[in-house]
Amino acid sequence: GHIKKEVAYRRVDLTAGGYPSDIMHRIMRSGGFMHYCLTLEDGTVWFGNSPEKVIERVGSILRVNVLGGTAAKGQDLEGAKEREEHSLIIREIMEKLEEYGSPKLVLNRKALELPYARHLSSVIEMELEDEISNEKLIDLVHPNLAVRGSNKADREFYGGVIGWENPKGDLHLWLNIRSGKWKEGKYSFWAGAGITSG
Repeated sequence: GHIKKEVAYRRVDLTAGGYPSDIMHRIMRSGGFMHYCLTLEDGTVWFGNSPEKVIERVGSILRVNVLGGTAAKGQDLEGAKEREEHSLIIREIMEKLEEYGSPKLVLNRKALELPYARHLSSVIEMELEDEISNEKLIDLVHPNLAVRGSNKADREFYGGVIGWENPKGDLHLWLNIRSGKWKEGKYSFWAGAGITSG
């Protein structure tokens, strides 16, 4: 009764042979939409498989994809907990975007089927004024209740966004979940779960 929604997560560290590219070959066969392997200047490699394109801005049109409410493959996705979690996330994003326009829910609670899980999925769309920067959009929309948790210790880039912006200002960002980090033979993996009153 003290919180509307919390995201609990944990990090597992291990030492193993091989490189992230070896893991990525297996990850890519498991489905998903955005597979990436990103090497930073210090030699750290982030890699992952994200099912969630959070923000898409093409010209003046913004699309925010909301995933919230998860069940194992073959399990019921329309329980009270899943509906409550999904509604909280949508409401928060809509309220933030209303300051800059008229967001509309163009897809509501469709099941996104992945090989290993099911998610409730919705899409919010709105027309934007040119003066709204991509940085401002990211601050408005991310992190939302789907991934935001009060415990930020050792979270690093888990739950962040990854993607690209083209010279015209079009923006395509995915959520950095189902991800890992590698540096000098040491791996870190994160997993999280949303908790609501339901």
